[in-house]
Amino acid sequence: MNNGWIKVPRNLMNEKLWLNAERLKFYLMLLMMVNHEAADVYGEHLEPGQLLTSRDKLEEKYNCRNSRRNKNYVTANTIYSWLRWLKDNNLIGLKASNEYTVITVFNWNLDLNEKAKLNTDSTSVQHQLNNGSTSVQHKQELRDLENLENKEKDNVARQSNDQLNGQVLEIILYLNSQTGKHFKAKSKDTVKLVQARIHEGYTLEDFKSVIDNKASSWLNDSKMNKFLRPSTLFKADKFENYLNEGPVRSTKKSVETLPGWAKDDYKPDDSAKQTLSADELSKLNQQLAELEARNAKKEG
Repeated sequence: MNNGWIKVPRNLMNEKLWLNAERLKFYLMLLMMVNHEAADVYGEHLEPGQLLTSRDKLEEKYNCRNSRRNKNYVTANTIYSWLRWLKDNNLIGLKASNEYTVITVFNWNLDLNEKAKLNTDSTSVQHQLNNGSTSVQHKQELRDLENLENKEKDNVARQSNDQLNGQVLEIILYLNSQTGKHFKAKSKDTVKLVQARIHEGYTLEDFKSVIDNKASSWLNDSKMNKFLRPSTLFKADKFENYLNEGPVRSTKKSVETLPGWAKDDYKPDDSAKQTLSADELSKLNQQLAELEARNAKKEG
């Protein structure tokens, strides 16, 4: 490990790593420590460019004979933060366990310009994988990059699909609540229709507007009620028209029905007349007299 040499490209000065002297020293130390050929260490198979170690060992190695009392002493926590920074900047890979950490220095034997080209896109990666002149370690690193990219794409696709399914469920639940029906959100045809409209740019509120518009005009129509269904409402050649219709509102004016005696042309019917008894007539006269007395008192 103390013999031999490593390649340090001139364009390392263009990397962010160059701006921090201590972190740069740490990265160079890793370059010097990684295996230059495959080996088995403590039951772990290591490829060229890999190193099996721990934070404590790296702390000891980096500080060399530097005392802990020295203000320039670098702790294991700082070492760990540097490892995370190098990983986040795609300079190394980390595989940690309770006992040790396997560090992979990416493209440790390549020029940094060459490394940048490898990371451009998956097409370039696949092209280089098929290149027979590429080294075994180089191929493995390329495969790792390709697998990582594919996983990220799968995660994005999965999240997008979950979001679409959630929207389909909300739309169908709203349709059922407004129409009293029981459509299923997992129906393949329904999911296909809703997702197609969403991909066209229509929003959740657009779907609710279509449902409201057609429910207002079809819900109480025995002939049209059956068309309050996903296959009709969300159809490609109907959806936009339904969206722009607006809910149907009644144009009939509200007419207040007046009792017959309140109408201008009211004429009493003799058959409707009632005859008061003597007692009833006496009470009525008494009430009228009391009313007149109160009015006279107020005027006085």
